[in-house]
Parts: sequence; C-alpha cells; structure tokens
Amino acid sequence: DPGFVAFFSKLSKKSPETGTIRLFDRTDYYSVHGPDAHYIATHVFRTNSVLKYLGAGGKASGLPNVTLSHTLAHSFLRDALTSKQLRVEIWVPAPGQGRKAS
Repeated sequence: DPGFVAFFSKLSKKSPETGTIRLFDRTDYYSVHGPDAHYIATHVFRTNSVLKYLGAGGKASGLPNVTLSHTLAHSFLRDALTSKQLRVEIWVPAPGQGRKAS
C-alpha cells in the first residue's frame, strides 16, 4: 500500500532499541512496521520468515511488516510493558479513515 508507506516514512524516527515500539490497530489484528517488525519477528515469532514487505522493491527496499492477532499482541504487550520496560505507541485510525468496503 503506497499510501501507508508514504505515511509511515513521515512519522518520527524511533526504534525498539530506543525503548519505544509502535503498533497499528487494524481492528481485527495489529500491524507492526519497520525496525519494530524486525523486533517482533525476532522476539515474538523467533523467525524472520513472518516478515512481509510493503511497497516497491520487496525485501531489498520495501517496508518490513508483520501482523499480530489480538491474543498474540496482548501477550506481547504484557511482556513489553512489564518485563522489558518498553514504551508502546498504538495508532488507531480516526473515524472515517482507512479502507471502506464498496
């Protein structure tokens, strides 16, 4: 989705190494992008095979992406906030934003 890739590139830079992880609420699941997606792949799934890449260029230059079910996200959040002491940003689309079914 080129629109999301452009939006994501304009967000302030941060990473799990700086103590903050960013999740996007997609109603049925959560998505995680960029360095955070690599962090989730490594620390939650323990494999990089779950990574997908958005935008042109695929693995070479695309935006890394991983999705989490609500159950897995809640388990990760519990661990991230208590054991790992990470800060978490959860982005929720404004009403009327996002994709609409036709």
